[in-house]
Amino acid sequence: MLVELRAENYAVIDHAIAVFGPGLNLLTGETGAGKSILVDALALLMGGKSSAEVVRHGADKAVVSCVFEATAGAETILEENGIDAEGHEIILRREILSTGKGRVFVNNQPATVAVLKQLAPELALVHAQNETLTSFDQAQQRILLPARWPLLPPQEASSAPCSGSPRTVAPVSLCRQCQPLCVNPRTASSRYPGMRSRSCSGPAS
Repeated sequence: MLVELRAENYAVIDHAIAVFGPGLNLLTGETGAGKSILVDALALLMGGKSSAEVVRHGADKAVVSCVFEATAGAETILEENGIDAEGHEIILRREILSTGKGRVFVNNQPATVAVLKQLAPELALVHAQNETLTSFDQAQQRILLPARWPLLPPQEASSAPCSGSPRTVAPVSLCRQCQPLCVNPRTASSRYPGMRSRSCSGPAS
């Protein structure tokens, strides 16, 4: 869980701290209040691309940092990268200089953007408006489909049925749960040959 998010000299922000608690947390405010800026700051801490343009006018550097509750997976990633744990919390910090260069720290120890990208799936997911449209991308479909059958190779994926009545989408039979992932049935059937002659048995739409 995200515990705290800080931004200093970031975009139009001089100094801001957002503290989060258990359950649903909402950032509210008028247009231009800086809500999206804080979300962008979090995306930077998840390994997003940085730019000197985010440094506040007149400042030498921008600093964004956050505190997350540690997870077992995140602690494993820290250990694999030679980074010491800090109790039950993980502290991420990123500095972007006005020259465009930057530095990354994890638990106050030097790290890399690659480490942030490894930690990101364990700590947070940043979703943008209309991001569901990425499911229409064939590359994304190839990622999503195996996620439905993680223990089986592609050619055997169709042998892991869900439950319910089938929905047929020629030339592939797909249930309501699986069909949205296969916008192009021909692509799906070529990657998972068994699906051409087999129906999954999820609830029909």
